[in-house]
Amino acid sequence: MVREFDSQYIIETCRRYTDFCGDDIQYLIGLAKYLPEISEVCDCSVYIEIRNQYKKDESIVLWEALGAGYKVGFLGEAMLRENEPAVFRTLDLGCTTKGILSRNQEKGGEVAWTRQSVAPIKRLGRTLGALVQEVNTSCQEEDSMEIKKLRHEQATLTDILISILNSDFNETNLLHIKEGILLFSPNGRLCYFNQGAERIYRNIGYRSIKNTHFDNLVFLDITFAEFISDKTPITKEFKVSSYYFRMRAVYADNDNINVIVVMEDISDYKNKSIELASFQNTFLEMQHKVRNNLQTIISLLRLQSRSCNSKETKKELLDGVSRIESIAATYEIYSDRAIWDKISLLDVLGKLRENVLHFHEGFYDVEIKIICPHIYLDSGTSMTVALIVNELLQNSFKHGFAAKKRGTITILGACEGNMYIISVTDDGAGLDQNAAKQFGSGFGSSIIIRFVEDKLEGKWEIHSGDYGAQFTFKFRSKH
Repeated sequence: MVREFDSQYIIETCRRYTDFCGDDIQYLIGLAKYLPEISEVCDCSVYIEIRNQYKKDESIVLWEALGAGYKVGFLGEAMLRENEPAVFRTLDLGCTTKGILSRNQEKGGEVAWTRQSVAPIKRLGRTLGALVQEVNTSCQEEDSMEIKKLRHEQATLTDILISILNSDFNETNLLHIKEGILLFSPNGRLCYFNQGAERIYRNIGYRSIKNTHFDNLVFLDITFAEFISDKTPITKEFKVSSYYFRMRAVYADNDNINVIVVMEDISDYKNKSIELASFQNTFLEMQHKVRNNLQTIISLLRLQSRSCNSKETKKELLDGVSRIESIAATYEIYSDRAIWDKISLLDVLGKLRENVLHFHEGFYDVEIKIICPHIYLDSGTSMTVALIVNELLQNSFKHGFAAKKRGTITILGACEGNMYIISVTDDGAGLDQNAAKQFGSGFGSSIIIRFVEDKLEGKWEIHSGDYGAQFTFKFRSKH
């Protein structure tokens, strides 16, 4: 069947389904003009198919020249990956695929099986489409004498595979393991496959893989001849349609088998990894927004404190700034980490020291020492500890160094088994006996007590003397 050539139709179809430039389209038009000659010489139907950029598992018949026996064409119709595995293998890999069965749904509803050989249409290194040669074939083909012979040989080949892999499982186990096992003979033809391989290839559109050549079946970007020559094992992960696979090929120095291929469906793992990565990105974005919002609140409180006439109100606003900065310090450390990552207590304390010293800069001459091993806490615990330590540091500045404005604060961190111990000690004025007993009556000290007892489910103690004041709290790991 010869169709009158229509270049405008090709232009409109390309613009509708692809992002091809004018030169790409003209290249396809030039090739399409020769389809009738190719069809006549090869005695088959010939098609140019292009991928629908909006539906990755769909191709469009851009132009066609039908061979003898074809009553109806498919011009402009969508072809699905599940029906044309050879076409999509070529579009995915940019390589030639030969002799693969495909399924055609003809206009009257009748299903016809054909055999396709497909070559990539490339321009400037890009695969624009697929040149498809198609011949009718009978569904009885799979029951040919050659296939029956292969079936008869499967038991022997199974024994060979078991011997090569030095495995203890039997033939029944080999047939039913979920990974696909493919064995290729010295001529490159598939001579054995298990049910796992058959299931995998059916899922990506292959009706039959029996006796298929290595070059038309694997997704390793290497020919059979190249692999046999090099003999280096190959592992590759790739995506076909909505499936992800890992394919491993090894050379076998055997009279009956030259290549063993194991194909594993890793779609669940990959999809979960993609979901987790997406969730992680969302989480990091939220962390970034929270950190920015905290900085905005800090700026507003500082601005408000500058315009405040009341010393008491100004003090409360600045105390609020200090508390929010302790939260922001933890967010800043946490913002570029994975959700499940724990935070170094040393990093948190270091950031707190930086913020507190900056807050009191110009008013106090105080050194803050940190002695802490590598201790890692989850984000919630880290934030609680940061708030507690911040309140203790502020107390040291306000009460311990109120008069002399100078001194040293030492923060100690330790871990004994699953017990964490943190203490804050200053060499300031210390607390009298009455003040020590009433610790927790003020707003700042009440935060400390509530957080230690309620959030950390821990215990605390306070000591004071000529050396200054020391507050220690302990809590157990919840994980």
